[in-house]
Amino acid sequence: MMRPFHYQARVIGRGDSLSVLIENNGPEGYYTELGRTIVFGTASAELKDGLEAVREAQRETVRRFVPGAPCAEIALAHDQHMQHRGLPREERLYAHGQGYSLVERPLIRADETMSVEAGMCLVAHPAYVRGAVFAYICDNFIVHDSAPAQPIHSTEQKIFEI
Repeated sequence: MMRPFHYQARVIGRGDSLSVLIENNGPEGYYTELGRTIVFGTASAELKDGLEAVREAQRETVRRFVPGAPCAEIALAHDQHMQHRGLPREERLYAHGQGYSLVERPLIRADETMSVEAGMCLVAHPAYVRGAVFAYICDNFIVHDSAPAQPIHSTEQKIFEI
């Protein structure tokens, strides 16, 4: 999992994985983020399975990013999806709005009173830890009136092996 800086001072070795999260705002001031996993060598079967699980979880969330969808129901559906697959439910904010702030409403969690609206930029970054595996994916999506929410970038959703 992502650790505080003082835990990050070890030499990376063959077989280690690294979660990369790029959170930045552009010239107009809007924030977005992108997260992928890099492996120094070959990814383990467990890490590959983990990526597929969080990709599926992200797809299940994003298909609910439609105007009028209550955010609390999206969060509940995500937790049910994870538990149905034997994975832990989210204990953190796994999806939310972005704009001039890195994290802004709507928040995709059980206590959110807002609903999704067209034009929103939402990020979904489901993750879980199991043993030595941190399975993670992060992408931004724009909500449309009459089409499925679309990703804002085209970075492959894969484990990058170097």
